Amino acid sequence: MIGQRQRDIFEGVSYGVNQEGQLRVVIESDQALPYKTKILEGEAHIFVKGTLDPSIVPIYHPRESTHVKTVRLQKTPKGTLIHIHTDENPTRADFKVFALKADPATKRPYRIVIDVARVFERGYRVGGGLKGKRITLDPGHGGSDPGTHCLLYTSDA
Repeated sequence: MIGQRQRDIFEGVSYGVNQEGQLRVVIESDQALPYKTKILEGEAHIFVKGTLDPSIVPIYHPRESTHVKTVRLQKTPKGTLIHIHTDENPTRADFKVFALKADPATKRPYRIVIDVARVFERGYRVGGGLKGKRITLDPGHGGSDPGTHCLLYTSDA
């Protein structure tokens, strides 16, 4: 129909950094869009049941992230696939994906927000407990005691 807007369309895509310093991708749309997240080797895939507005640039190379190489929006027969390609092997914990409702008071549209961890943090485990392991404390770095400055001098605590 003439004058009627097409539904299920991405009205905008923006990129930036959130308060925690994480790369943030925000998809704006005229209605709530269902999405699914899947993690593959070196890449996160977020499938959104909605189509791209032709004016949206489909590839982004973030300068804000040291480990995200590209964010690519790919049109598919059933919607849009968002590829977040990294230089590491991400896990689901490295991505926070959530939807926000439209807010008439602030005139904000429906949004899908994708936050990508600044660094893919991996838990460190000590197998077999601490028995037989040496723990080294390195005191004196900061404050009025700058610590050791020379290879010939050491201090025992």
